[in-house]
Amino acid sequence: VWEKVVHPDEIKLIYQYFEKSYAAQEPFEVECRIKNAATGNYEWYYIKAVPHFEQKNFKGFIGTALNTQQQKDAMAILEYRKALLEAHTQANLDGVLLVDARGKIISYNKRFIEIWNMPQEIVDANDDDDALSFAMTQLVNPQQFIDKVKYLYDNPTRTSIDELEFKDGKIVERYGYPVVGEEGTYYAWSWIFRDVTHQKQAEKIIRESEERFRVMAELLPEKVSYSNPDGKVIYYNQNWVDYTGYNVETLHGNGWTSLIHPDDVEETQKQWKESLETGNDYEIGFRLRNKNGEYRWHLSRAVALKDEEGNITKWIGAATEIQKIKEEEERKGDFLKMVSHELKTPVTSIKGYVQLLLSILKAEEEIQSAVLETPLIRIDNQIGRLGRLIAEMLDLSRLESGKLEMQKEVFNLDELLIETVQDIKFTNTNHEISIALDYRGKVMGDKNRIEQVIINLINNSIKYSPDNTNIEASIFAAGNNQVAVSIKDYGIGVDKKDQSKIFDRFYRAGGKSEKNYSGFGIGLFIAKEIIERHDGLLTVESEREKGSVFTFILPLATKNKK
Repeated sequence: VWEKVVHPDEIKLIYQYFEKSYAAQEPFEVECRIKNAATGNYEWYYIKAVPHFEQKNFKGFIGTALNTQQQKDAMAILEYRKALLEAHTQANLDGVLLVDARGKIISYNKRFIEIWNMPQEIVDANDDDDALSFAMTQLVNPQQFIDKVKYLYDNPTRTSIDELEFKDGKIVERYGYPVVGEEGTYYAWSWIFRDVTHQKQAEKIIRESEERFRVMAELLPEKVSYSNPDGKVIYYNQNWVDYTGYNVETLHGNGWTSLIHPDDVEETQKQWKESLETGNDYEIGFRLRNKNGEYRWHLSRAVALKDEEGNITKWIGAATEIQKIKEEEERKGDFLKMVSHELKTPVTSIKGYVQLLLSILKAEEEIQSAVLETPLIRIDNQIGRLGRLIAEMLDLSRLESGKLEMQKEVFNLDELLIETVQDIKFTNTNHEISIALDYRGKVMGDKNRIEQVIINLINNSIKYSPDNTNIEASIFAAGNNQVAVSIKDYGIGVDKKDQSKIFDRFYRAGGKSEKNYSGFGIGLFIAKEIIERHDGLLTVESEREKGSVFTFILPLATKNKK
């Protein structure tokens, strides 16, 4: 009957056990599959049977059968999971070590051996003490390793993350996790070892690179910043803080665009958005408010840094103050307008007088000299004016190129002042120029250039004193073996705010009345350069509507004679 329910593959095996048990008169144990009548499926059973004899006569077997199908299924699942776990552990890029509650090694993977450079003989010996002793020889600080392990074994509820520094320069991150059962029993400890040497080296390079960038950014005079790919600024250098008066937190909170002049905000944000979308370089000029509430022109540039795939990693930006350049450009623009006007006026006058003379010559056969005198004098004056303008332009060019030559000699400054004033009085009869000689002495210098300075100062006094015709020229001792020449007028004067700037190139005072007077705004600039190249000093004292005093001081070549 039993042959009908036992799996066919096990019938022969069972008969073999019967025979051995009968011959030895000993019990036997065997596992076999028996058909379940209810399901028709074969299920595993554990069978144990004892041969029964009465007076040495065999009567049969007395046995029990225990269904082990559930245990078989559970073991199969367990073996499957164990195989998966082992495969996963061996394929892991990290080193994996499992130890029991006493610290004895249960298992480890191949990567663990590689990370620790474990020799094969130690691996084959499977000796915990030898393995630990060798591991300690690999570390820069082995005691720290041991102390941490002991602490964690004494505190099995804790987890751990730390770094191990190897003697060969390797950096390994160590992760420790306790293995605890559902009931809270501590079974083992799982260690993960991850080689992060390349990552740490890359992080170090990045940190050093960023540190170098920050140091360079702090040394640069520009306002330097960098932004993330979305354009959010994540770094401002100290120049931003110094200029705006905001701390870094406020700058991050408000943003640099809040400091831009309202008239410049729309275009600035428009171009910045376009650069963020396209990755193209950003460049624009705008006015930026400083800590005093003043808006000053800046040129802002930003360049995108990209990775190997062409993705933007950050934006490096710099804002450079160009206020002086803007002012210089504006002065140059005004200068070009003045040049056009100043050169056009005498040329037009000369052309007009020449045409007048030609018409007179055609109309009159006999011409009296008196008829021609006035136009010819006008032409001569305009040619002289044109010559002075051209001379100033040439001097400016020579100054900028460093080619303004000086032919220095010893001469009497008082005599030069007298001669120059007389020449000017001969051509200008509308103003009364007086001379006060309180000092006589010689200087070493370029006589023609010093004369040029005196002419410029007197002509300026004449030009800016249309209503008061008195001009005073004087020479006097200035102390420290120096002599001074002053030209004083009672004209329109110079505002306090303009007095420090009137010696700048192309600068002209900003009042409405000054615009009615001709000039390039380079005469005083050239005069100042000439005096300074003689180791001298040119100064101004003035009060609006009360006149001005221009004084230059030169060192004496010889001791003076009063």
